[in-house]
Amino acid sequence: MKKKKAKKPDNIVVAGLVINSLIVILEIIGFIIAFSSEQFKIFEFYTVDSNLLLLLSSSFLIYTNACKLLDKEPYTLKWFASFRYLSVLSTIVTFFVVLTVLAPHDGFKAMFIDDAFVFYHLLCPLLAGVCFIFLEKYEFKVIDSLRALYFTFVYGTVLIVLNVLKVVNGPYEFFKVYEQNIFVSIFWFIALIGAAYIFSTILRHLNKKLCIVK
Repeated sequence: MKKKKAKKPDNIVVAGLVINSLIVILEIIGFIIAFSSEQFKIFEFYTVDSNLLLLLSSSFLIYTNACKLLDKEPYTLKWFASFRYLSVLSTIVTFFVVLTVLAPHDGFKAMFIDDAFVFYHLLCPLLAGVCFIFLEKYEFKVIDSLRALYFTFVYGTVLIVLNVLKVVNGPYEFFKVYEQNIFVSIFWFIALIGAAYIFSTILRHLNKKLCIVK
């Protein structure tokens, strides 16, 4: 009997498995560092929440990529593509907000290198963006770019309400409604949503044009 030839591993699937495994490892390290410093207060931060969403979506991709390498049919979630889009977008928004708003004020080293920030603000968003654009095949429409804003919109709305009710203070300066004109907070909220939509649209187009998955 002729021996069956072993199937050659798909390099793209292997790359996706490696990158998402690295993301998950870095996310866990970042969470441990952040939690040991701030405890449950860390959940007030968009940075932490968005990276936890990325941790979940990358964990599922590890599973699906591993199934493909083992020539097994993975369990599918109809809403996963939208969730992945949302989680990657949220960390990309984190990266650019830090780059353009926080780092110029607090220092680039402090915001991109120190403590858990090297994982949450820099490495994980960049790795997720590269993986999403080049290694993940999706068929997104304009409506999907809007759906990807759900988390950002809900987070901003909830934090402004909690600041108005004095349940929390901040955690970002532009949410502190009692330390500035309320219209300043509203402006920043609209600016955040607008920027998120721009990045959402760019991500969708880059994924369509540059993805190497056939």
